[in-house]
Amino acid sequence: MKSTTIIVLLFFMIFCLSCGKDDSSNPGYHLTKGKELLDKGKYDEAIDKFRRAIELDSSLAEAHNDLARAFLYKGLPDQAISQCKKTLEVDSTNMDALNILGLLYLNKGLYDESFAYYKKAQEFDSTNADVYIGLGGFYLQRGQHDEAISHFKQAIDLDPANSAAYHNIAYVHYLLGRLNEAEAELKKALDLDPDYLDAHLSLGLIYSNQGRIDEAVSQYEKAAEIYPDLETVRHSLGVAYVRQGRLDEAIKELEKAVKLNPEFLLAHNSLGSAYWQKGEKDKAISHFEKVIQINPNFVDVHQNLGLIYYSLGEVNKAIEKFQKVSQLAPESAVPHSYLCAIYRDNLMWDKAEQECKKALEIDSLFLDAYCNLGLVYQKRGDLDRAISQYRRALKINPNYKLAQEVLKMAESEKENLKKPQSP
Repeated sequence: MKSTTIIVLLFFMIFCLSCGKDDSSNPGYHLTKGKELLDKGKYDEAIDKFRRAIELDSSLAEAHNDLARAFLYKGLPDQAISQCKKTLEVDSTNMDALNILGLLYLNKGLYDESFAYYKKAQEFDSTNADVYIGLGGFYLQRGQHDEAISHFKQAIDLDPANSAAYHNIAYVHYLLGRLNEAEAELKKALDLDPDYLDAHLSLGLIYSNQGRIDEAVSQYEKAAEIYPDLETVRHSLGVAYVRQGRLDEAIKELEKAVKLNPEFLLAHNSLGSAYWQKGEKDKAISHFEKVIQINPNFVDVHQNLGLIYYSLGEVNKAIEKFQKVSQLAPESAVPHSYLCAIYRDNLMWDKAEQECKKALEIDSLFLDAYCNLGLVYQKRGDLDRAISQYRRALKINPNYKLAQEVLKMAESEKENLKKPQSP
């Protein structure tokens, strides 16, 4: 009996010791841990685990492939391509690697290479729905919308529960302006997968474009419940709150977005705009300047700063910003129209006229530029030329209220000048 007890205790001790081991020499352990980290969005840590698994067993195709995914999610396409090719060296029929290579080359605009990998995957397994989703993406990128939808539908035939295929069909409809059809496809995707983030965000975008802001907010709030720590979700929700006029709630969401990703430029820009609408111009400027620190060529931010500086009476700073916009976006008439208005308001008539004419050279249908140029002439006392500009704007759009108002004022002023002056 005593010897039996000793054997049991020894077995228990050996078992406990084995439980305490971290399996650091087991490639499968590192592969599993890497997958867990990848699912949590901890890409750098996942990469380390996959690399360790490969060091222990370089023939582990799954580790190469998961490392490729981590590089893909981290925005490192060349490294992802390299790992996919190593996967194929170990397993030449690996469908995931072939599909990822098709996607990566498609994103690079290397269409022949992309198509070749997708077709090779199709040859190995013609029943794989992901192949048809990849080919659908290929045709979509080439502008062949009907062919894209056809392939996405083939994916659904092979896998009726494939929510991504419905989402992709919705995206094609969205690109073609068929918003009702897009909405219907997204609802099918969400019926299959109520937690499908991209479907919630896409449906929110469609509702926003249709002016259905309350419904858009509902989609973004659902997305935030599912993915509370995703900066793009917080940004989308914050922007929707701004459109509802809920500025305090919007700022709260946008602050979360920039806390999650301090270099999220769109969120800083949206946050600056929200503070600006709330009247907190110093905070607005701070966030706009943050964007410029990260990306000095962000056009919208320079324009926003120009408008803020002008509202604060800092004319020179405003001019500098709009001039920067015209350098960064030479095809845009907008900064020239703003410069025209600034010069006009500050009685710099020649510069104002020059900027308005530049705006109209770029865009001959730019109504604001006609009105601004007309106001320059009107302020200089040249009513005939002013009236001519207003009428040009109304010829393009007879319902343009600003042109109607300033034309009425100019014609009234002209009539008053014709009246005999009392002695």
